[in-house]
Amino acid sequence: MKGRKRIKRTTLLMIGVVLLWGSVAIWNEINKNRSTGVPPRSTSAAHPSPAQKSNQTSINSITNGYKMSSP
Repeated sequence: MKGRKRIKRTTLLMIGVVLLWGSVAIWNEINKNRSTGVPPRSTSAAHPSPAQKSNQTSINSITNGYKMSSP
């Protein structure tokens, strides 16, 4: 084995295209979040916001039966 194996031109081109595509996608996401002014979403589900709550069945202590509650 003499020397190192050379990288083909098309391989370098594909690597460049993937890196460029990834950087443009990240740039667009950063600019989209910056322009809307929306804070990043939290991934914790400990305390859902009122908008995330759906109709849930709960037990009413007075009637001791099921009651549909709304947020």
